[in-house]
Formats: sequence, structure tokens, C-alpha cells
Amino acid sequence: MAMQPFNPNKGLTCLTAFAGSLLGPGVSAASPAADQPRAHLLQSAVDLLDLSRPDLAAVRQRVDASDYQGAAKAWLAYARQRHQPRWYWTRQERPGIAEMIRQELPAAYEAALADAEEAMNHRFPHSCAPTVVRRVQLMPDFSFMDNPTGDRQFLYTMHRHLFWEELAIAYALTQNQRYAEEWAGQLGRWLDELPLPVTDPSVRKHEMWSGLDVGIRAYRWAWPYFCFLDSPALTPTLHARWLTHFAQHAHFLRRHHAPPISNWCAMQMYGLLNVALTFPELKDSSEWRDYAVRTLIKAIRTQVRPDGVQVEQSPSYHVGCVGWFAEPMLLGELNGITWPTDYPDVLEKMCEFILWITAPDGLLPALSDTDRSPAGKYALAAGAMLFGRGDFAAPAELTVRHVFTYGANRARGLRKLPPQTPTRRVRLFPDAGYVVMRSCWDDKAGFAVFDCGPRGHGHGHYDLLNLEIHAFGKLLIADPGRWWYDESELRRNMLSTPAHNTISLDGRNHTSFENNPHKEYELVKVESRDGWTCIHGRHRAYDTMEGPPVCDRQVFYDRAHTWVVIDRVDAPSPHDVLVNYQFVEQPVSRVSPMAVVAGTPGLPQVVVVHEAREDLAAGLEPATLSRVYGQKEPATRLRLRQRGRHVRIATAIHAFIGPPTPVISLALQPGEPAEICLSAGTSTTTVISDRAGQWSVR
Repeated sequence: MAMQPFNPNKGLTCLTAFAGSLLGPGVSAASPAADQPRAHLLQSAVDLLDLSRPDLAAVRQRVDASDYQGAAKAWLAYARQRHQPRWYWTRQERPGIAEMIRQELPAAYEAALADAEEAMNHRFPHSCAPTVVRRVQLMPDFSFMDNPTGDRQFLYTMHRHLFWEELAIAYALTQNQRYAEEWAGQLGRWLDELPLPVTDPSVRKHEMWSGLDVGIRAYRWAWPYFCFLDSPALTPTLHARWLTHFAQHAHFLRRHHAPPISNWCAMQMYGLLNVALTFPELKDSSEWRDYAVRTLIKAIRTQVRPDGVQVEQSPSYHVGCVGWFAEPMLLGELNGITWPTDYPDVLEKMCEFILWITAPDGLLPALSDTDRSPAGKYALAAGAMLFGRGDFAAPAELTVRHVFTYGANRARGLRKLPPQTPTRRVRLFPDAGYVVMRSCWDDKAGFAVFDCGPRGHGHGHYDLLNLEIHAFGKLLIADPGRWWYDESELRRNMLSTPAHNTISLDGRNHTSFENNPHKEYELVKVESRDGWTCIHGRHRAYDTMEGPPVCDRQVFYDRAHTWVVIDRVDAPSPHDVLVNYQFVEQPVSRVSPMAVVAGTPGLPQVVVVHEAREDLAAGLEPATLSRVYGQKEPATRLRLRQRGRHVRIATAIHAFIGPPTPVISLALQPGEPAEICLSAGTSTTTVISDRAGQWSVR
């Protein structure tokens, strides 16, 4: 049952004790008389406005008469009729956008209404992950501090108010007042529970005042503001109360924000710019606007590597940054802000990375705290509309929010762009160290990602030389994922080197390197010839060990569905060397002393073949896979172990749809070359040689 609409008079008394102090410089924090809480609160709100502006004459007239209730009414009436600032859409455009979505994107239309119904029934998302797979049911009289999950991320999500944006979009689509009434009730409840002013020294320790969440709220709040502005549910008193908190958030963000290298900074400056552009009538708006624009420009130049990859090495956060940089650029342009030419150029490069890193099934690989979600397709829709590129448009997926943000004309233009398929099959992103391999560009393509780059700051995993493989529309060899953000053993394991499809020594993590001053990691080559591609990476990232040891991986790809991996470790002293491959498809079974098959006959399967040697131990072990935040499932991994100073382990990985299971034999001679024999109906023998750094296939 939906919560009863909120009474806007409720809770005013508890706010007045600190209302002045949370409004920033120049606002009195004196306590009001006990019998005049409303007047003091409304006075605090209108005192934020620049009443010297001619367009606020009606508000100033009521203030001069000490009629603050009348001033609040005049301020709301003014806000409802003004034509500036420009939001993404105007009142006149909104009905046409809603009708276009209903007629041309019926599935997206229904999905948007379904999301809003979840908020109406107090089923809130567990996290702000791009695809919500878990919702948490709260009671009708819930508090925004309720947390039945035990995961602090849920509290952060509650205070980011994604569900208010969902209610606002549903209202924009339908004009149904029940969405507005529910939102107004939730807004009033949240304002009642706001415990601390921004001047309180402990404010940043409270869940409501996480620096990231303040930025997210500030840009998310603009959606319900413009959507519900005409609704009677937004009363003059609630409107005035909310204004004080918009200003409070801007004062907070101006003082407390992350450095430009952090994705937090992008969200925080997007939030600050939203407040400044939404309320140019506030006394400090001009300074906030200029500061936010300068910092966003610095942030995009600092956060994005020359190859277009965001510094955290996480496809999910990279996709987020595309929105956090693109949307303020668009909103700024609508309000007369000019951006430097390199700003959109960087955004276009960022979209190119998304095009390549999105797997054939349309989901992002779970690298470095990424969920397997379709968020890449959503970002490519934005890229296609901004840059008119058919290669971005081909895999793009429009959402309702896209159409409202970019407009019906751009959305229709995207759908009319001729799809283009890139001609390349291998792409190196040299600064990030990612190499993406594809057999083609359809949804059944062979696809793999190789990682030999920096860890990626806070969201990076210890995954140098990691490999993930897809084929025939299925994930087959998987990065383990992220689980959730806690201090649990499972989370630590998900981050670890031994959990990834790479080389690990002595069960330990390699060291984290970002700037690579002494070539601690090195992408030696990416070359294609003779129908194959060779990717060669190495690292010396176990820098606390004697030597340090050299971990070296070569991946040979036949540009179809076969990968041959040769791993080497050279060290001054012996180490326990582990090579790991994590399967997704079940069942997993050993079909010979040197071959393991995963998957169901008749569906996509993968066979991994290793050498049969006395000094090489091979075993199947249980593992855990986390596709999206807070979700986990059992998996199985193949672990190849050998101890020594000079270790060489070869594997062949082949994706197929059986039966029968192709017969693959692998022989690695004491010297060179490596010899791989693949038999699948007709016998073929492939010999890969790598002598003196020169490789060949015959």
C-alpha cells in the first residue's frame, strides 16, 4: 500500500533550530520564536534569493511587507511561469516527448511506469547499479535510515533518490497526480529526517552527507523539480523548504568535493552545476556555475587517458562518467555555456571504448567493479545522438530518460542513422592496457578482453594479464566480478590475483601500480598475421619478491573461437605458480587427463586443454561468480599449479557448440615451438613458434 501523501506543515519545528546555519554565508542561525516556526523557515528560504533582480519584484514586495507566506507563494508562481533557465525539455515539448515514447518505444514506456510503481510501493533498489535486480521492501511508515539489508550501500542508495527520478519520469509521461503526491510525501519525510547542517563538524560522517551522495542528489533532484513543478503536490511551503536544501547542497559541494582525478568529482560538479542552473536567482549561483564548469573541464582532462579510457579501469564507472560529463555539457549549452573543443572530443573517444568493450551479448565485462549490465548500450545511445555515428547507433539502446534528456528529434535521428560495423577485429587501448579481440561484430562473435595496464585506483582489481572470453552469445571464461563493497573475505577474494584468469605467485596479490615508472607492467606487442593475432604482456609487479619475478603471458587468437595461452614465470628462487580459468556454464567435467569441458551439449560450450606433465597439477575447484552488485552464484574453476624458478604452462581454449566435443591435443616441447593440434571433424595441425621474439603460425 502506498504511503499517505505528506502534510507539508509536519516537521517544521524540528527544522527551525538549525535552518539558518545550513543555508550558507549571510543567513542567520538564530532560533525563532516558538510560535513562529513557519515564518522563520520561509524567511530563511527567501533570504537566499537575490531580491534585487527585477523579475523577483513580486517576491520582494511580499518580503518588504514581512509576508513570508505570501513571498513563498509569489516565488513558486514565478518559478512556474519563468522560461529560463532551460531544462533539457520545455513544458511545451513535454507532451510530444511523452507521446513519442508511448508510441515508438512502448517497452521502454512500460518499463518506466513499472519502475515508478516499485517506488510507489516502497520497494527500493538495493544499489544504484545500472540494472536493478534486487529491491528491498520497506514499510509504509519507513524511515530513510531503515536498512534491513545490513549493507551500507543500501543506505547510500536511499539517499541518492534514484526512485524520485523514476516517479518524476512516470509523472512526465502520464501527468498522474498519484506519482506527485507520493513523491511529495517522501520528500517531506526526508527533509524531516535531515539531521545535520553543513556547518556541523560531524556532517560528513553521516549517511545523508556522504560527499558522493550529495552530488548525486543535487543532479537527481533537478528531475523531480522540473517534472513536478506544476503539480499541486508541490506546495509553496514545500517548495521553499526544498529550495533551502538545494542551496545547502551547493554550499556543501563548493566546499567539499573530490579531486578532479576521481569520478566522484564529475558527479559532484554535475550536481553543483544543476543547482546553479536550476536556480540562477540564488545569490551564489553565478560563482557556483563558473566553478563547476572549470572543474568539470579539469576533471575530464585529468580522468580520461589519451586512449579514451577513464582512469579507474572499470567499464561500469567509465560508462557512468560518459553521462556525468555529457549531460552537464548538454545542459550547459542550453543555458549559454561554451565548452572547449577537446571536451566533446574526449567524450567521443570514451564512447569508442564502450563500443569495443561491450560484449556481443550487449553486457559489459565484469572488470574492476563492473556489473554485467546493458549500461554500455545506453551510453552508446547518448554517443550516437551527440556525434551522429552509425557504429555507436548499431548496438545502442534508447531509454525513456534518453529521450527526455536529448530530445525527441535526436532520438528519432538515432533510429534513422544507418548502422555501421567497424572493419577492425582487434583494438588496443595502449594507455589503459586493454586489448579487445573479436571474430566479428554480431551477437554470436568470439570475444575476449586482455588486461595489461594500471590497476585503476579505488575500483581496480589485482588482475594484470587477466583474460575473459565469450563466444556464441555466452560468457564462457569469466572475471569473478565484485560482490559488494564490504570488508568480507569474499570481497577480498574477488579483488585478488588468484581469483582472476591470470598468473599468481604463492597465493598472493601482485602490487598495485598506476603510473608504471619502471615498466612494472608492459604490453610487449599486439600483432596480426597469418590469420592469427598475438597479444604479449608481462609484468614485474610482485615487487616485494626477490628479483622481482617476471610473469609473462602470450595469447594467440585465431580470430574465431580458439585461444592459445602460453604463460611463463622466471624468478631467482622457486615460487608456487598458479594459472586460473573460471568457468560460467555448467556442468564442468574432465573428459580426459588434459581436457576440461564446461557447458551443456547442444548449447555453447568451452573446452580447456592443458599439458599432461608430472610437475603440473591440475584440478577443478568451487568458485563464486558475481554478475551484478550484491548477487552471487556458484561457479567452477580450473587451477593449474607448478612450482619452480622457470615455469612454463600452456593451455588451449576452444569454444564450440556440440556434440561432439572437439578433440584437441596440446604439446609444448622443451624448447620451441609449441604445437597445437585441433581436430573437429577434419584433422588440422597448427604450429605456433616464438623464437627470439618473432612468432609465426603454420
